[in-house]
Amino acid sequence: MAPKERKLLITCAIIVIAAVIVLVGVLGLRHRHQAGLSKETPTPAPSVAAKMSSHPDFDGLDGLTDYGVSSYQLQNVEYSFNQYKLKTNGQVKKVWLDTNTLASVEVPREQTIKAVTFGGMFNDEAVYRAKVEYHGLTKSRLYIYDDKDKLLYDSGTVDIYSGQ
Repeated sequence: MAPKERKLLITCAIIVIAAVIVLVGVLGLRHRHQAGLSKETPTPAPSVAAKMSSHPDFDGLDGLTDYGVSSYQLQNVEYSFNQYKLKTNGQVKKVWLDTNTLASVEVPREQTIKAVTFGGMFNDEAVYRAKVEYHGLTKSRLYIYDDKDKLLYDSGTVDIYSGQ
């Protein structure tokens, strides 16, 4: 076999081996992800799920997950914004979170509650600030302030997976 053909054969073999490794890795991750979605995945309590059926449109809230908020806690935040919508007689139709304003709140190391602050707008016009405190895997609390730092809403601790 000529050196040029040998080099081509080795290159092809390396490409095939790399492709197999990538494929095995992707299938392994997919299997691990599906195995993690067992029947034990929390689901909102029925009374809570019914109250969330007409929630406002959300834009940018998923940015909270970059600051340690779990997907379960994110659903609590959405639920809390929906409760605020109900408190305002349905006036809040859209909640926009400005991801450029997200900031972690420093807390003492021994404290289990973490917090993140952010700003945004309701209905593309009313400016608000907010703070989300979160702990455990499923608990959170939302504080909403107006643009003059007046507290508009305090959700209290929310855990839609236990009906709180």
